[in-house]
Amino acid sequence: MGSIYSVSGRFDLAEKFYKEYLRTAIETGVRSDLVWANNNLVSHYLTIGNHAEARKYITENRSLIPEDEKESLYGIRALYLEGKGASSVDSAIIYLEKAAGLAEKKGLEELRWKCLSDLGEKYAEKKDREMARGCFDEAIRAIESLKFMAGESELQRHMLRSAVTPYERIVSLILETGDDEKGTVEAFAYMERSRARILAARLREASSGSFFHGRKEDDQEKLELISRLTYLQNSLQDGTLNDDDRKTLNEQIDHIEDDFRRLRLKMAGKGERRFSELYPGEEDMAILISTLRPDERLLSYFMGIDNSYLVSVFRGRLKYYLLPGRGELEKKVGYFLSLFKVTDDHKGTDTKEPLPSDLIELAQKKIYDLLIGPIGNEIREGERLVIVPDGLLGRLSFSLLRNDRGYLSDEHEIFYTPSLRSLYYLRDKAGLRDDYGDADYEMISFGYSGESEKYGSSRVYPFTDIPVQTLPNAEKEAEMVASFFNKSLVLTGKEAAEKSLKSAPLDKAGFLHLAAHSHIDNDDPGRSFIVLEPESTGKDSLSAGFEDGLLQWHEITSLDLKGSFVSLSACRSAGGVTSYGEGVAGLTQAFIHAGSRCVLASLTDVPDGYAERFMVCFYGKLVEGRSPASALGELQQEAREWDEAKRYPGLWASFILTGDGMAGRGIPGRQKY
Repeated sequence: MGSIYSVSGRFDLAEKFYKEYLRTAIETGVRSDLVWANNNLVSHYLTIGNHAEARKYITENRSLIPEDEKESLYGIRALYLEGKGASSVDSAIIYLEKAAGLAEKKGLEELRWKCLSDLGEKYAEKKDREMARGCFDEAIRAIESLKFMAGESELQRHMLRSAVTPYERIVSLILETGDDEKGTVEAFAYMERSRARILAARLREASSGSFFHGRKEDDQEKLELISRLTYLQNSLQDGTLNDDDRKTLNEQIDHIEDDFRRLRLKMAGKGERRFSELYPGEEDMAILISTLRPDERLLSYFMGIDNSYLVSVFRGRLKYYLLPGRGELEKKVGYFLSLFKVTDDHKGTDTKEPLPSDLIELAQKKIYDLLIGPIGNEIREGERLVIVPDGLLGRLSFSLLRNDRGYLSDEHEIFYTPSLRSLYYLRDKAGLRDDYGDADYEMISFGYSGESEKYGSSRVYPFTDIPVQTLPNAEKEAEMVASFFNKSLVLTGKEAAEKSLKSAPLDKAGFLHLAAHSHIDNDDPGRSFIVLEPESTGKDSLSAGFEDGLLQWHEITSLDLKGSFVSLSACRSAGGVTSYGEGVAGLTQAFIHAGSRCVLASLTDVPDGYAERFMVCFYGKLVEGRSPASALGELQQEAREWDEAKRYPGLWASFILTGDGMAGRGIPGRQKY
């Protein structure tokens, strides 16, 4: 608990639990527990900058660890922390080098890379760039030898987040020594390796055991956990529950999710084969760069503590641009995003007065100058911009940015990709197709209003007390979108059930459209979901095939999409957990992990009627032969003149494309309405 609170920034609670652990260790008198407790407090006080308090526990540990246990895990960690807390750079180097050597000897790669990373920082302080770079490079090799598996989600994100540090430092070291293109290519390769590591972790987690799919497996423990979790989440959707019952259900779900984490770790090897198929080995940087088409410019953002970087890749040439550090960037972007909040609730209404247009325009130009300005004179009209975001930039619609000539999206088609490596993977390694003529269905379309006889008008989102409001246009939207295609399957109302989606021939469909509610958890991707029709056989069912009507992250990753284009007509469906080095992890990424080549989703709340009109117009443009990126750019210009977009500044730019924005060109279909 102390570690969880620490990584989430609740240092007061972290200290409380760490000290409680220390009291327990003192009572039991177990030496190893005492050392671990002291280590936790040393790490805690170093994190908050209280070095004097940290040294008290460092001194105590020296007397606790006997000579024959100094090479134990807790002994090496104590040595590492002594190096972090050393009063001089030279002393720190001595301790950290010794800790790194012992960690290597014992095969403790996770501890070793931390030792090496901090050692590199100390050499950088001494202006010894060669030694610093060597340490960071070795730390990166240690990181890449690890398999970050499923665990406590916040702790796992913390491990992935902290493991970005050596990449940040080596990128800075390379770019600080010169601005030649060779150095830029080398630095960009490290940026890509950082993102590839995170993608690998997500794919490995998604493929570990295929938890919510393939229920024919003879795995009773897994099936029992699925049944219990489904039952509890189903019960939590009853809005008539009292607070005590709701609290009890949430506590039971927490325990089951812990059991799931342990089981995923135990079954991790079973997913390795699928992971290897999804994520082949790294390719040469020149091969990755060749993925881009002649009219495409990659804009890759990489945030660091002191400096951030924008790398432009265009027609085989790379150039980097210096940006402010992460803190300043995210502060300015965060304020900008606050100006474009569309709704205050799930009804699609907002009682706030719209901001003055001149204030909005000034903000748009300032963020343009911040993020695009450094390269603005080099970008030519008509270039397609492929955005690789980092951190909070994953929540920003670049279409909103403008200069004196107009909006960025007026001159450029725009789509997002997690990394250049991901785009290569989507275009060249997944065996994806653009020929939908032999598909069982060109389009499978779901429309679900949220109304369910099972709950009446009292259905709520689990884990919250937010009521599920009705989407009057969802079913009509699903039907109209499907009508553009010659071969389509439309499921609405009771038929738009979670079980129906899982049993649909998604692997033989070109397009999947979901018009429904979504709930996005910005702390835990596993608790984000799309709301569909639940099982109709009663709330007390504990059968393995029972469905709660919540299509969650791990369930999505277990689908078999075979390159389908996915459109999520749902509020904030492009949102999720913001991570350093990764952008946003949420439903969009889950569909890409499941095999989708491109996902259209919204960054904000979207009124129901607007979503219907937008999606119908979007597919109308697709069947005329446009690519998704072209269709979206043209539609955004038109949507700015719609009444809803005039009421909510920025609404027209809420939908973004993630993946390969050129997938789906030339699809078969009927003529536009």
